[in-house]
Amino acid sequence: MDFYYDEGDGWEEISTGVTGSSDGDYWTVNGVDGNLGTVEDLELKANFSSSPDYGDTATVTLDKGGPDSFQLNAPEDYTNDEDPTVEVEVTDDYSGVQNISVSVEDSNNDEVDSTECDSTTTCELDLSDLSNAETYDVEVSSFDKVGNQNSDTLSFTVDTTEPNPDNFVMREDDEDGDEIEETDYDVEGENEFSVYVEFDASSNHESEVTGDCLVNGDEEDSSTLEALNDGDSYDFTCDIDDEYFDGDVDFEVDLADEAGNDWTSDSVTFGLDESDPTVSSVESVSGLGVFNSDFDVSYEASDSVSEIDQAEYFFDESTDEGEGSEVSDGEFTVDTSDLDEGEHELFVRVQDGVGKWSETDSFTFDFYPDEEPEGSLNVAESLNVTSGSTEDLEVEIENTGVILVPSGTVSVSSFGGNESFESVAPEESTTVDVELSPGEDDLGENTLSVELDGVNASAEVDVLVKASGDVQDDIESDLDDYASDYENLSSRVESLRSELSQERKDRLDSDFSELESSVQEAQDAVDNGEYYMAEEIVSDLESQMQSVEETYSTVEEEQRIDNRNTLIGLGLGLFLLLIASGVGFVAYSDEYELDISALQDLDVPAIGNIEEEEEEDSGYSHSEEEDQSDEGLVDKIKSKIDELKGGEESEDEGPEYEFK
Repeated sequence: MDFYYDEGDGWEEISTGVTGSSDGDYWTVNGVDGNLGTVEDLELKANFSSSPDYGDTATVTLDKGGPDSFQLNAPEDYTNDEDPTVEVEVTDDYSGVQNISVSVEDSNNDEVDSTECDSTTTCELDLSDLSNAETYDVEVSSFDKVGNQNSDTLSFTVDTTEPNPDNFVMREDDEDGDEIEETDYDVEGENEFSVYVEFDASSNHESEVTGDCLVNGDEEDSSTLEALNDGDSYDFTCDIDDEYFDGDVDFEVDLADEAGNDWTSDSVTFGLDESDPTVSSVESVSGLGVFNSDFDVSYEASDSVSEIDQAEYFFDESTDEGEGSEVSDGEFTVDTSDLDEGEHELFVRVQDGVGKWSETDSFTFDFYPDEEPEGSLNVAESLNVTSGSTEDLEVEIENTGVILVPSGTVSVSSFGGNESFESVAPEESTTVDVELSPGEDDLGENTLSVELDGVNASAEVDVLVKASGDVQDDIESDLDDYASDYENLSSRVESLRSELSQERKDRLDSDFSELESSVQEAQDAVDNGEYYMAEEIVSDLESQMQSVEETYSTVEEEQRIDNRNTLIGLGLGLFLLLIASGVGFVAYSDEYELDISALQDLDVPAIGNIEEEEEEDSGYSHSEEEDQSDEGLVDKIKSKIDELKGGEESEDEGPEYEFK
């Protein structure tokens, strides 16, 4: 095959005698005029015969040099890896790369390592134990597929020193600003917030250091510093854009060199407060607008960044910020001690943590200091409960006045309890359940009083407490005992009645019939299931029983004394008859018992006196000698009575005497 070239002035032959060619083969052809390698625009053709006029042609490519580019893919200009892998990439625009030779030398031109790679465009070489702060040269040589050769020298530096600073400080705005803290900053009217950073280098660095300003993890600003020298001071400013205003930011600084060594500061969270706080929804907690004393007010306040630091209120006329009555956040009690009667407007404003005040919000109310709360209580008229159990009494509290009924307690007397209630607005009502806990002592009908704290309102409810099963058993048992005692007493009363006078019978029958009636009523109540009535009756039976026993004993004793006195009277009459006739004697009788004590105490009239009375009636009179004789007889009778008395005291039953 013969090759020809055309530079624009006709074809000229440039080589001959090439045979055995095929598609994709490469040849090295030298230009006949020695200038072919400099031709920029050249058309070549191959003639497949010995004649230059042969019509068939083939397009060929002119490769006029070695590989075109050499690239050090790894490491980059600086590395913090002491054991890096060197990767070289070589390209050839025409025939392609045939082989690559790589050699690494240190700054003393001593070879560290080398390698060769064939039929590839990349070549790698693993290195180890490289020195920090050392620059290494990478010598690369490569041939293309037609035999052209080219070379290049690349380099990288090992830097393993971290840019750890000394005396690192972040300040607000500039070098004279306060240190940045975890607080809130007022940025009202600003376009950006600046953080001034300063530090001292702790060591020398081979590569440049960049200071990156990170806001919420994103790079917001950065500054490139020169290679750091140990002990030198450096500073830069981070500007935080206003898109971060009215929010909290996490701010940190990252120092990084070109080798990949870096240092990151501690994160500081602070707020950038641009807007004023706001206050709204000022209203009374009760929802009312009429008051007679101090009342509670609630409001809502917020700030985009900082907390609400304080709140204040004032009445009717505006005051300077900070001159109102300071209150707690969210809810407070209004002091009405200096308020006049009538309509008023209450204003509230708040201040945030950076000192900015809100606009005011307000509400209007009426103040009547002499007004009293009014209310009523509604309860059931009656209620049935069982002793030993509990039952709820529903109490409705209604506000019938124009001001709030304050929260308080509903109280129920006796076995009722207490229950608290919330405040009640005018024309409103609320209901609470108060527990009733009756015991055994509360059986029967009870009237309970219901009262309300702080309001002149009360009510009454009739509560019937019925006996429980255990109480019923106790009542029946007690009633059986009293019935037995009643039967015993009844038998004794009947035995005594035959001896009594009518007056004593009436007295005894009066008490006994009342007891009898009570026992029967109690039994009837039990039979009818009305144990609460039976319990009330049974509780009185003891006293009634004692009363009948006392009446019985009294009547019995009176009757015994009457019997004795009757015998004494008969005996005395006999004595008097004997004395009057001059003959008398005392005979023992088993039938009578003489009450000697009563006889001694009896005011026996002197015989003389009796005779005097008889003389007055008959006109007959005794002589003085007869009177003296009568007095002697009386003395003898009294002496005999003393003897009889002595005999009575010496025996329990006393002697029995029979008059003959």
